[in-house]
Amino acid sequence: MRDPDGSWEIDGYGLVGAYKSDWNAFGGMDVLKYKHSWGGEDWDLADRIMKAQIELERLKVMNLFHYFHTKKGMWSNS
Repeated sequence: MRDPDGSWEIDGYGLVGAYKSDWNAFGGMDVLKYKHSWGGEDWDLADRIMKAQIELERLKVMNLFHYFHTKKGMWSNS
């Protein structure tokens, strides 16, 4: 794709980077709870990071953005 289209995620934590040791400390992504649906996985992850008393920051980095994609057909036949 020549001109990817994306945006800064204003209301969420859609992109997360962490050291492996920190990832293990807060339990990583809850792949069972969010296996078949969208919504809330980023906030769940942020909550668990803070409960583990790990610093969480939101940084706006040039050319690092959430690439827009359709959710159609990802968990159903629709």
